Amino acid sequence: FGKYEINAKGKKSLRTLSEVLEKFLPCISVTSNKSHQESCAYLNLASRDGLDAVFIEGHTDSIGTHEHNWELSAKRAISVFREVTDASPFLNEGIKNKNGVPVINVSGYEARRPITNSPENFNLNRRIELRFIMRSPTPEDVKKLEDAVGK
Repeated sequence: FGKYEINAKGKKSLRTLSEVLEKFLPCISVTSNKSHQESCAYLNLASRDGLDAVFIEGHTDSIGTHEHNWELSAKRAISVFREVTDASPFLNEGIKNKNGVPVINVSGYEARRPITNSPENFNLNRRIELRFIMRSPTPEDVKKLEDAVGK
């Protein structure tokens, strides 16, 4: 409640997330790094520039003022962004969309996207989500990515 600092367990999870993102985001975005491009060759994707943006989204419950919760939700998103990009600096600038813009961004939503309105479950509203904004990939490419990720 009221926090944005990441604990040790969260940092470990975000390092793992960074590794997965660094491995697979280059497969669906634009990168000039040849080793990242080559590591995706086995997927044989028809399109390699389908990723437009990844938003690290911070959320809060509705307790407190809107001003405080706006700031808190943004701080949550920023702290996750920093942890992910510190673990994998390539993710900060090396992954771009087809317009050459870095894809990883942050946004704060305050209490505007609650999971629940039940006060006894408000803790569910205090969270971070990753939202992937994509161009529509081919169905074949979706299947290949699902197989590679292990779905």
